[in-house]
Amino acid sequence: LLQFLYFIGMRYWINVPKKVVVGLCQKRSRVRVPDDEEAVVPVPSLHTITMRIKNPMKTLLFYEEIFGFSTLHHMRVSQNGFTMYYVGPRERLRCTPSRMRNIAGIKDAQVDSEHRPGTMDASDYIYHLHNCVLEFIHVSGTEGDHRFSISTGNDLPHLGFGGITLQVDNLHNLCRRLHKFKVKIAAEPTEEDSSVLIQDPDGYAIRLMERHPSQFYRALSLPPITVASGRLRVKNPQVSAEFYSRLFNMKLVCVHNLGEIVRYYLASMAQLNAEGVTEMLFEPLSEEALTTVKAMRVPTLELQHHRGTEKQEAQYIYHNGNTPPIGFAHIGFMVEDVDEFVKMAMELGVYIIKNRGEGIFPQVAWIMDPDGYWIEVYRRCMRDSIVRPPPDVIETPL
Repeated sequence: LLQFLYFIGMRYWINVPKKVVVGLCQKRSRVRVPDDEEAVVPVPSLHTITMRIKNPMKTLLFYEEIFGFSTLHHMRVSQNGFTMYYVGPRERLRCTPSRMRNIAGIKDAQVDSEHRPGTMDASDYIYHLHNCVLEFIHVSGTEGDHRFSISTGNDLPHLGFGGITLQVDNLHNLCRRLHKFKVKIAAEPTEEDSSVLIQDPDGYAIRLMERHPSQFYRALSLPPITVASGRLRVKNPQVSAEFYSRLFNMKLVCVHNLGEIVRYYLASMAQLNAEGVTEMLFEPLSEEALTTVKAMRVPTLELQHHRGTEKQEAQYIYHNGNTPPIGFAHIGFMVEDVDEFVKMAMELGVYIIKNRGEGIFPQVAWIMDPDGYWIEVYRRCMRDSIVRPPPDVIETPL
């Protein structure tokens, strides 16, 4: 009887149309299979925040134990003696690489990626993510050099990069974890700022902001902790905001006035439209705008302005982290076409550090913003256009 039931069941299951199978999987997991247009990563989009680190073992373990992040990918550049680590929450893909589609057997189906860091599939994974990830650069040998230290951007006279902000589902529970692992809390919540400030093993500032409860975003099944923003000190917020608006189609979504310090939050219009939250935006100076920033999943670029710096002499600029003492490296944007983007940037008078094809990564271009910060620009789903990495780049598991 059991064999008969098994035979009938298998025969019925094999004859079930693929659409029905997909529908059953959707109902069980309550995850909607995206359309072709929705599956494409929206561009331009803020994709990476890159920092140099001294000891990768300490740094990666910190982000794994405290925040539950994963090392999504790493790549060693043998000629220059450094390794890049991509770290962030492991999440469901909505833009599924072609190789994953073939494995899944269902076009554009959402799958959980467990690809081993250092492989081409892992590279595919990070360049198909909608959300922002952290990129850490480690120069070989610095972990044992007592003379080497990281400039975090928060120490005089080398102010510049302000740190990162992580969005947290439950800040109270995370604080208990911080105490458990004896992580020092640099700033406790106040009436003006309910966030918590800590430092990672290299001294970079991490602001922990509790995600505002929202029925719309709760339905998206976000990871419990995500990268919300990267913070850059700017001399003139109007000039910087216009720069990112014109080049990367970013929108000013919030202005948070803290007295002597004003924070400007910019988000990619492409990402806002993809998330369907454009109609939820409020006047940037309103309290509702800050609530929206705390609720939405779209990563933001946070421009921090200290009142009065715009009136200082023209020679005064912030430290970008790429000249001694080194620390912060750059932010990365994905675009539709790198060559067309560089052409537009040149027409606007933007300083081009390296054009596509001039560096060790021929598919990447580098530009500089008004405050001297470096910006890496590359094509969305970039690995699709690369047959093999350049000869001096080795992509193997460490």
